[in-house]
Parts: sequence; structure tokens; C-alpha cells
Amino acid sequence: MKKKIAVESQLSNISEYLTHQGYDVLNFQHNREAGAQFANVAAVVTSGMDENFLGMHDIKTQAPVIDASGLSPQQIKEMLDERALETESSL
Repeated sequence: MKKKIAVESQLSNISEYLTHQGYDVLNFQHNREAGAQFANVAAVVTSGMDENFLGMHDIKTQAPVIDASGLSPQQIKEMLDERALETESSL
């Protein structure tokens, strides 16, 4: 079963890469309704632009949030794979 990952819509290169790597990618934009889209995702990948001046994220979700700033699509996939292994080992 493919892992569903929410990726900020402006990160199209990351979305494309993860799709080719077998992930089910849900693109999102920051708005009030975006939170409902995160209910069934394994992780959320953002551009980092969702942080306010205190460094707090505007995204509210139980899923891990990955800030893609300065990371390659390959590095993000590695992080997703590591978190998936951590989750499986804690079950």
C-alpha cells in the first residue's frame, strides 16, 4: 500500500519525485481548510514558509511535518523512509 504524503503545492519537484518513488502525493495550499486534508497522511512536507516569527508552525496535524528548506527530494525521501521505519518498529 502506498504511503500518502501531503506536499505543499509550490514544491512540485518534490511531489513529482515522491510520486515516481511510489508515494501517493496530496498537494495542498495553506488555507483554513488545509488541516482537514492532513487527517490520513503519513507526513506533511512544507516549504518552511508556514513558520511565524516565533518559529511555530501554522500546520496542525498528528503526522510528522518536514521542512523542505535546503533539502533535495532525495533527502526528503530518506527522511520519510526513516520515519516509516521508526513508526513500524514502535508498533
